[in-house]
Amino acid sequence: MTAPRAAACRGADVETFFPAPGDVAAVRRALMICDRCPVRIPCRRYALDHRERYGIWGGLTEETRETLLRIGPPRAVLPLPEERISTTPYRRDLSRSTDGVIAPRV
Repeated sequence: MTAPRAAACRGADVETFFPAPGDVAAVRRALMICDRCPVRIPCRRYALDHRERYGIWGGLTEETRETLLRIGPPRAVLPLPEERISTTPYRRDLSRSTDGVIAPRV
């Protein structure tokens, strides 16, 4: 993948994004470049779609990409059926309490 014109890594030394194992300072430097990049998300998608095994892509380390690929995409959150959605806030009816315990209004 060639870095798009707007990429923050364009012109940077390629080795910056392939740090030696355990070189935390080098990883941080690469991640700082990715943090300010306007094409970080497309870069990240490319790395995940092509299962890039090495280097830092789109602000993701090798370990992070491996984890994301292992767990897979998040499940879609489906809305509740309309009849279950209440438009009134939950209120407690204190007048129904007979034993001093506040019970929800039914």
